[in-house]
Amino acid sequence: MAADKHMNLALIVSVIAAALIEVALGFIYFVGIYGIFDWPYISILVVLLLLGFPAYYGYSKSTRHAVSFIRYATPLALILAVIGLVWGHMHEFLGVVSLFLAYIIEEVTGVLLRMDFREFSKPWTDVFVVGMSIFVISILSVLISPKLVVIPMIGDAIKGLGMYMIYSAANAHS
Repeated sequence: MAADKHMNLALIVSVIAAALIEVALGFIYFVGIYGIFDWPYISILVVLLLLGFPAYYGYSKSTRHAVSFIRYATPLALILAVIGLVWGHMHEFLGVVSLFLAYIIEEVTGVLLRMDFREFSKPWTDVFVVGMSIFVISILSVLISPKLVVIPMIGDAIKGLGMYMIYSAANAHS
């Protein structure tokens, strides 16, 4: 089964977001945790926030299994991300908490989307879910040591690979 144009949009945006998340996490690795208050890092987060809108549109128009959750919870996640960015700009660590809550909503959304993704590729959907879980569970480890950021980087890379392969499988026959 081939993905429709909305699912393709959402998948492509998600792959791009995964790559940008790698850049953001790399920034923390090299600059340290207080780099999250610097404009280069905040700029990456702003771009990620903006990417959330076409992803939201694409998934809300194409998913069959997660549509209600996406339509109601994703706007909340986007609001939490905006709050996190504002607090981050104000050098408030509550921004990290707000962004983490947004990622928890992303995790639940991903778990629900897996039922749609499995129509394209069950193995790569499992890879995506494992990567996403590693990422979300380990993201706060950077508060212990910025060098631990390699754990969520690995999770995000696995998630991004799974997402790309789901996109490839969804378009293999179109």
